[in-house]
Amino acid sequence: MDSVYAANKNSKTRQSFHAFYPSDINSLVSWYLKTAQDESRKVAHETSIGAMYINAMTKYVIGPGLVPNASPRNALLGWSPEKYDKFTAQAEAFFNMMADSGCDFYGNSSFYELQQIAFKNILIAGDILLHRCYDTPKRNYRPKVQIISGTWVGMNPGEMDTKHCVAGVVRDFKGREVGYLIKQTDYYLNDNYSTKRVNRYSVTGFEEFKLVKLFGNEANQVRGVPFLHNIKGDIIDISTFTNAHLYKAMVSSLLAAVITKGDEAESESSFFEKTAEAAKQAAEDADDEYSDNSAQSIALGYGNIFELEKGEHIETVESKIAGPDYSSFLNSRLDIMGGAVNMPREMATGQYNSSYSAARGTIGATEKGLAPTRNNFAEKVCTPIYEQIVDYGIRKGFIDCPEYFESEEKRKAILAVSWIGPNPVVINPVAEVNAGRIAVETGITTRENLCQTIYGKDFAETSKRLQMEKKIMDGLKEEDKED
Repeated sequence: MDSVYAANKNSKTRQSFHAFYPSDINSLVSWYLKTAQDESRKVAHETSIGAMYINAMTKYVIGPGLVPNASPRNALLGWSPEKYDKFTAQAEAFFNMMADSGCDFYGNSSFYELQQIAFKNILIAGDILLHRCYDTPKRNYRPKVQIISGTWVGMNPGEMDTKHCVAGVVRDFKGREVGYLIKQTDYYLNDNYSTKRVNRYSVTGFEEFKLVKLFGNEANQVRGVPFLHNIKGDIIDISTFTNAHLYKAMVSSLLAAVITKGDEAESESSFFEKTAEAAKQAAEDADDEYSDNSAQSIALGYGNIFELEKGEHIETVESKIAGPDYSSFLNSRLDIMGGAVNMPREMATGQYNSSYSAARGTIGATEKGLAPTRNNFAEKVCTPIYEQIVDYGIRKGFIDCPEYFESEEKRKAILAVSWIGPNPVVINPVAEVNAGRIAVETGITTRENLCQTIYGKDFAETSKRLQMEKKIMDGLKEEDKED
């Protein structure tokens, strides 16, 4: 268009082609956010490949759930080893008790089930609204957590984004998030929904709403991008190609037989005409009514042709079902898509057909790529829930920690926590153990780090358990000697 109107920049005709296109990243995201969420939701729930990537990402990032490992900053606290071990044991035991008993806002899900809900909602919708509060019945109060899908956060229908409200996120003059607009009806079924504003922090009591996103394009981006948004076109293309090959395989798998006549054929009647005549004769013999309309088509079923007229012979057409071209196309597309979402084809499908070195390299590279996503999710979703529950335990006296009330710095140091993720995929257990042993002996890593990253276990708890088992085994050996 520029080449056509470059000679006359002030042309009214050229000015008429001017179209509005948002330049700000948040306006651009909110412009197609609903469409992106709808498409991602459909791809994730209605296509096998979309569900495969969602399930694989959840499996390798959080697994059955990230497990907390209380890690107070002892350099700031100066606790003795005994006090440190006592606090970590009490904090983890109290957290596990509260997390398993249903910290969900509705009392239905445990902490680890909430992780699954939150992570899959972030992948599909782009973000979630994390609602933390205290349930205050007459005699007691408990920490409560609610997960609200990002599809429920948005503007009223027909309203445009403003400087202080982008895609349902209300911001102050400094750009900080101060509130959110939550839809009150299911906008998938009814576009005439209303919205309710909630403040990020409540004035009375403890209540917090926080928008959590893991994937974005720019640092100041307010709303997140659905995980499958970059590859939704590829998934649709693969689905279309798959349907075409399935149809091709179904049609061409039927064995076709073509009857041809030679010059010496005695009859010029076609197979259809002779079949119709036979049907008419059969009707007359049975005293049934016969209509020409009933002979307009012939339904062929299972059967055999026992006899051919003189000069006729059969030529069979062999079936041509989908061949290796489909497999190569699918694998090439999955390889490209895997690079876009940092999930190689082997990891997504769970099939390792290459050598151990190649498989180990793929797994290692993927683990490094997924580590930031895991850490981001743990910091934004899991850590706030842990802090809320442990804070509650200390204030109610279930956890002995008087230093917690001395200063804000000590509170942050006491509530520090690390998270243990799912065990990495192990192709050759013997090789993995030998590599870990050599790494520890040469000082490359520690037993604690190896225990957490490779086997997903807490080193202190594992050491205590090993000591206990050693005492039991030594006792059994002594009994055997006495016998």
